[in-house]
Amino acid sequence: MKFTSGLKFFFFAGLLLTLTGALFTVQQFAGASVFIFSGIAFSVIFILQALSEINTSEKLSVSEKIMWSTGILMTSGLAGLLYVTSLRPKLVRVRS
Repeated sequence: MKFTSGLKFFFFAGLLLTLTGALFTVQQFAGASVFIFSGIAFSVIFILQALSEINTSEKLSVSEKIMWSTGILMTSGLAGLLYVTSLRPKLVRVRS
C-alpha cells in the first residue's frame, strides 16, 4: 500500500501542532486540547506512512528495517526527524 505522498507535511504539522498545544497548555489558553489532539493525529498518520515506506523498501536490509521501525515507534520525534531529513531521500526519489 503506497500512501506516502505527504510524509514531510504530516511530520512537521504534527510536531508544530503538538508544540503549539503544549505552549497553549502552559499559558492556560483555551483550545489547547484541540491542538494537541490534532498534532497527535498527524503524528500517527506520519508513523503509519513511515512504517509502510520502510517495510516495503527493497533498499534496506532486514536489520535496518527493524532498527528504523523500532526507532519510529519508540521515539517518533527524533527518529522521524532523522528519517525525513537523511534516510528518506536515499530510499525514495522525492519529487521537487
